[in-house]
Amino acid sequence: DVCSSDLVTQYQAPENGIARQGTVGERKSIYTLLAHIQQTGYPATAKVYNCDTGELETLQGTIKNWFCGQPLQGFSKATQFGENHPMPAVPQPPPILHPIVVEGNSGEAIQKAIDTPGVDTVFLTNQHYQVTQPIVIRGSVSRIIGMSAFFTRKSVDPIFRVDPGNTPAIFLERLEEAGIEQNSGRTVVIQKSALRSYQNTAKGQGDLFLNDIVADQMQFHHEKVYARGLNVEVLPPDDEPKILNVGGFLWILGLKTEKPGTILATRHQGTTEITGGLIYINQSIPFGQPQYINEDSNVSIATRSYSPSATGYRTLVQEIHSGTVTDLATPDRQSPNRIFPYLGS
Repeated sequence: DVCSSDLVTQYQAPENGIARQGTVGERKSIYTLLAHIQQTGYPATAKVYNCDTGELETLQGTIKNWFCGQPLQGFSKATQFGENHPMPAVPQPPPILHPIVVEGNSGEAIQKAIDTPGVDTVFLTNQHYQVTQPIVIRGSVSRIIGMSAFFTRKSVDPIFRVDPGNTPAIFLERLEEAGIEQNSGRTVVIQKSALRSYQNTAKGQGDLFLNDIVADQMQFHHEKVYARGLNVEVLPPDDEPKILNVGGFLWILGLKTEKPGTILATRHQGTTEITGGLIYINQSIPFGQPQYINEDSNVSIATRSYSPSATGYRTLVQEIHSGTVTDLATPDRQSPNRIFPYLGS
């Protein structure tokens, strides 16, 4: 994996055909994380500007982890990103053989389409739907495709519940304001959608894949979650995080958030890794609110804040270890724009 949390041009535009390197200050603004890179045949693996010195650094051989600056560490014993966690490929949906288009805009109409014998794909047309009781995904259906189908805020939450069925995986895509509840051991793939919520029951232990998702509050309990491109913008209730990982494995490649609130809490021996992200601070953060919480868990984070006018997080990470609370804080709440790697276990 290669992730740069901040893409900054290394060279200014050519003048008279001659490219000029940026200043030391400009080069210090280039923040890069390299992880698990192997190559053969090249004398150097990478040439990267070191954000501490602004100097070009040559890296050779296998790169397990490279990032500039020392990571934040409290009680941590972790030493690198992505340790012993190979990332599976995103499952691909089966071919569409027996589709059906929902007639009507009610939950009852959607449930009727799902329960039609032999149907493998359900299409939801581009209109507003109001759902009064959860729609159960079961039977032969393996795919629900919304043509930007929008669920009103008067609808019940969750809107869809994934129950055991005849297919090993369920694919949901192009849904707007949909709440999802996982209640099975089946794999669930959600992509190109805006979610009101996500949660899973004690029976909902199937793997979850999220691709290109905007979401409100999300809660994962003892579940494996692989997210690529996750944007969580909710203002959560007091003392609750936007994202909660309880005892599960959560991997995010590319996180974006805005509004106040703790972004993510990992509890009860959970594992979370965030590789690359932009924390857009467009409203001032309350003084005692931590950006991340690590409670007796294994957490690796590399994100960067952007706060053009608001006041950022003072507590970057709150660590809770056997009941002891430690705040990893920054004194500069006005300019928390530097990327920080954090390794805690």
